[in-house]
Amino acid sequence: MKWFRDRFRYAFAGIRYGVLKDRSIVLQIVFGWIAIVVAFVLRCTFYEWLWILLCITLVVVGEIFNSCIEQCVDYISLEIDPRAKKI
Repeated sequence: MKWFRDRFRYAFAGIRYGVLKDRSIVLQIVFGWIAIVVAFVLRCTFYEWLWILLCITLVVVGEIFNSCIEQCVDYISLEIDPRAKKI
């Protein structure tokens, strides 16, 4: 059971690092909060709220994946390589 708990601890440590240190993730979270404030002002319905929250979640998760890939490419090669753009 310890190995299972450790996996969650490492996963949440990575998420915490991304939220605190990665500017792209922070920017997407800020935009998400702006969308939430606008949704409050516009008095969105329950289903509109579900779609808004789903979209915010998908964008933040996508940005986390993108940052992970960027970190892996940077880890593999420190040289500037045009192939890294394609990755």
